[in-house]
Amino acid sequence: MTIETLHTRIAQLDAQIGLQEQLLQNLKNDRILARRELNAALDPIARLPLEISSEIFLQVLPSRDRFAEVRANAMPMLFLSICNSWTRIALATPELWCTLKISFPCAKGLPNVLSSWLERARSRPLSILLHCHGMLDCDVAKVIWAHGEQLKQLEIIIDPIADAEEEDCEDSVSEASKEGRIKLWDHSSYPDSLPALEKLSISSRPLQTMYDPESVPLLFYPHFAHLLLVSFNLVECQLEYLETSYRPPHTLDLNLPKLRRLMFGEEHANSDDAVLLDLHSLPSLETLSVSCREISTDALVSFFRRCSPPLRELVLGHTDGFEGPGKLSTFDDVADCLAAVPDLRHLELWWASYQMATHLLRELGESSASLVPHLSTLILHLESQAARDMTQLFWSRLYMALLFRRTQFRVVRVHIYYGMYEPPSADTVAALRELADNGMQIYITGVLDTEPKA
Repeated sequence: MTIETLHTRIAQLDAQIGLQEQLLQNLKNDRILARRELNAALDPIARLPLEISSEIFLQVLPSRDRFAEVRANAMPMLFLSICNSWTRIALATPELWCTLKISFPCAKGLPNVLSSWLERARSRPLSILLHCHGMLDCDVAKVIWAHGEQLKQLEIIIDPIADAEEEDCEDSVSEASKEGRIKLWDHSSYPDSLPALEKLSISSRPLQTMYDPESVPLLFYPHFAHLLLVSFNLVECQLEYLETSYRPPHTLDLNLPKLRRLMFGEEHANSDDAVLLDLHSLPSLETLSVSCREISTDALVSFFRRCSPPLRELVLGHTDGFEGPGKLSTFDDVADCLAAVPDLRHLELWWASYQMATHLLRELGESSASLVPHLSTLILHLESQAARDMTQLFWSRLYMALLFRRTQFRVVRVHIYYGMYEPPSADTVAALRELADNGMQIYITGVLDTEPKA
């Protein structure tokens, strides 16, 4: 055979091979389609309407107030690796992608994954938890703040890192990666506004070292003040373990017209004064929780008078007679604060001293008293010294206060911690039970009690 004939023959064989390969590929595709149809016929999820299958997928996510981690082996990412039907359902359910947790240091490819994740959420409100050691990847920050208009809930947790652990962490991060990181509180990384943000929580865990056994804060209020400034639609704000050190020379004018709940953590809540001084308009505030160990009487009373919040619930921590310049160390200090919120319905005192508690009960039980006239819930947490100081005078004043305000009080709780205490007499118990029989909920519990006593 001539060379030309061989070339022709080879071309014919190549054409036949290509035809057979195409036929084989078509058969493989048909097999894939047949398997999909079989899976759809056997898979109960695929046979359900999208609305029902989506709801089933949503039930697999972490419970409310928990966050789905951005990991390939966690929900909802696993839905994408089961089958095409499940992938289709997952991608058609934007609610699956609205809640996420990001831990730092993070993987190098996280910004790309995060961008796809948030795009799947479409225009739905977002809830994001940032859990880190104070550093934030620049590219991750850009992705998050690019969706700032959708951000409805933001929680920031800063963990301490020991010196040796920090060295190991730094050694494992390349120089290029270090350049791509910024401090979490770098103002330049924040968006100009977070119009949809309703819940903001910022906290850190105390740092303890072998050189300084006392716990010290990692966060400072000025670092995060800008977040409050741009979150003008906040409904709930919780700040824990912040310090006011390095406070800027000029205070901020924080106007949060929709803020209803403002809470500070118990431990080293030195930021209370700073935040309260910056707030100037809180027409919707209903709940306030502060620590009396750090806040000053003047600051709290001034805050109430300046903002005139329609407060319904007040929680005061460490009302244990802690003495300091301007602190709420006496009942008169607490009374001044209560007088500024006459519409209060719920009052809770933590670690109240015996003197504080008895003075409050005496004031509430006097016929001429005008303090918090609408109070319906009273909760007293008595510290250990109060248990040792307790006498029948306390129980007598408790009964008189409840008797005088029997038309207002609905729930009264007295919790006694860390110590044996003198229980109420049989006559007092009988009198309290009579009030309880008429509809008042009365609970007196001690540290050794397993069930509430009415």
